[in-house]
Amino acid sequence: MANIAVANSLKEIPSFFLDLFDELEKRGHFFYFLSTCLNSGPKDCGKARKAYFGPEARSNLSFAFFLLAYPFLFFFFSFSFVFLKYNKNVKTFVCLGGNEKIILTPLASLLRIKVVWLELPEIDYRKMPAGFLFLYRFYSRRAILVSSISLTEARLGSFGITADRIKKISPGIKPNQPGRQQNIFSNLAKAEKSNFSRKYFTLGVITDFSQPHQIENLFQAVKICLAVIPNLQLIIVGECRVGPKDEGEKKLSWLAKKLGIDNLVWFVSERGNLKKWSDSFDAFIAVNETPRLANLATVLRIMSEGLPVIGFCNRGFEDLILEEKAGILVETGNSEVLAQKIIELYKNKIRSRRFGEKAKSLVEADFTLEKAVAAMGKILI
Repeated sequence: MANIAVANSLKEIPSFFLDLFDELEKRGHFFYFLSTCLNSGPKDCGKARKAYFGPEARSNLSFAFFLLAYPFLFFFFSFSFVFLKYNKNVKTFVCLGGNEKIILTPLASLLRIKVVWLELPEIDYRKMPAGFLFLYRFYSRRAILVSSISLTEARLGSFGITADRIKKISPGIKPNQPGRQQNIFSNLAKAEKSNFSRKYFTLGVITDFSQPHQIENLFQAVKICLAVIPNLQLIIVGECRVGPKDEGEKKLSWLAKKLGIDNLVWFVSERGNLKKWSDSFDAFIAVNETPRLANLATVLRIMSEGLPVIGFCNRGFEDLILEEKAGILVETGNSEVLAQKIIELYKNKIRSRRFGEKAKSLVEADFTLEKAVAAMGKILI
């Protein structure tokens, strides 16, 4: 068992990592959190203190401000490190955001504390300021980098981080799911079972409209599919919001109307109860251009229900559906190919069912939270 410190400058810690920390604490580990935003961090896991890691280095100008603050931050955190090492017996330091990786890694190395960097799948290293990227690559030699998808490993390797520094922990979910729930769409889908032509073929999407997505491309594909699948409908589950629709949803509603498919597209916002909607899907489209851990977890939950998934190439979905063994991969921006794959699932029910069965077995075998916890435990100790 070990005492572990976690440094976080992100607006919130991804729920996957919080679940990992929570499960590890149940196994006897103890966590100390230094975070810029405590209200979005752990609630029942470890002890938390508010911390500041300097301005986020998004541009050359902000990186210059970060460099100016660096000596003061380094000096300030040196006291925290000494306290955590000698008073709390901390053996491992985990860093999530870029700033804390640059600030704390040399300190940890001086005090012979193991350093683990958690690399988020949405990080675009090419957009880092050149100076910050140099420091990132330099200090990565003193840390263990943990990735969740192969695409992240490839990106890290592209700017010189060697494979021996990178450990992969696949995302995982808890097996228990809530029971089936009825809604208007599941009732429509079941209506007139004896008359197949009246049963809806439902495509499902679950996304955050504020993130880059391929929904416009999907709309074009849906319009093409109508010639073959007249009973097609699309359910888009977005974030729960209070008040008027956000600009992203308004734009998509306008586009659906322009394409003449607005009567087939449903926007719903009960994201907190995804099971209610996923029960209505015949196939799921993973539309995220740069999936976050939460998006990958959503895909895994859909797969665990035995549904076929269509994802886009070179976005990280290859790791989940194993190069079309548990779903279908298509290139981004090609609505005709996407439409063709949707039609294939509609026409070939046996193939669609096999995809779903393989997806469910994969999640149960390789993408459980228990397996991720075991892998993380070995890295942290």
